[in-house]
Amino acid sequence: MTVRGYFIISLVALAAFAISGGCAESSGSVDYSVPDDGIISYKVSDIPFEMVLADSGENYSSWDLVMHDDVSGEDVYAILSSPPDPVAGIIFVPGAGVPAEAHLNRSHYYAENGIAFLVVDVRGNGGHTRGYAMDLGTDFELFLDGRWPQYYLIARDISEARAILSEEYPGIPIYVSGSSNGGRYAAISAGSDPGFEGYFGVSTSGFGDGEGYYSGEALRFFKSVNPDTYVASISPRPVYILHAKGDEILPFSMGEELFGIAAEPKEFVALNGSNHGMSRDVDDHLIENILKP
Repeated sequence: MTVRGYFIISLVALAAFAISGGCAESSGSVDYSVPDDGIISYKVSDIPFEMVLADSGENYSSWDLVMHDDVSGEDVYAILSSPPDPVAGIIFVPGAGVPAEAHLNRSHYYAENGIAFLVVDVRGNGGHTRGYAMDLGTDFELFLDGRWPQYYLIARDISEARAILSEEYPGIPIYVSGSSNGGRYAAISAGSDPGFEGYFGVSTSGFGDGEGYYSGEALRFFKSVNPDTYVASISPRPVYILHAKGDEILPFSMGEELFGIAAEPKEFVALNGSNHGMSRDVDDHLIENILKP
């Protein structure tokens, strides 16, 4: 079964859930909105956070970062590596099941190249941040009940991280990047949050058109979690999609489809080989595009 097929089956089940009477009355207002076009909006607040120095090298320092989320009441963890005076920043979102710590060495590499690199420890990804592995059924129930789906919380975490990096290094451009499923969360944040300078999606995709499968609240929810909904709204900020031709997890054609929906300015980078996700080749492409005059 393809990845897209999995999501279609999952969301058909969600639609059946709503029709069968699972749709609950709202338990109260929340600080986000989802219009009919599906593009969520949420408030980025001045949340408290803590940074503890964890490591330092010749050209960088690394910190363990904890954001005290005022919506869910949970602590959201991250790692940050930066040179003393970064010229730009990246908020990076790992793929499914990958904790932030797996990208610690990568964060050093970016810092050594003049870029502050903050890796969000995604809720439910097996790291320090509590949560559940992506479950659209649970998220749809929360949506119907007028509460925060975890999918939305993750998008907001990314924006909160951007706000913190802006506070630490005022005036630098900050991009958002994500690998695989992390690229989906990153696309939602980029499309919802104008504070990002641009978007890099690596080995990622949208979920396709849901019009033929869902209606009503199921369709509105599907749009709200679908990167296809957001990628065009990133313009006039740049969109970069990087995908390996032989990717066996998310087919190359799915990256091409997401790129086709994006508006200008945009660039597609077809990578050789079958690697899925981040690599040194991908890192160098990102660094080159961020640092180019």
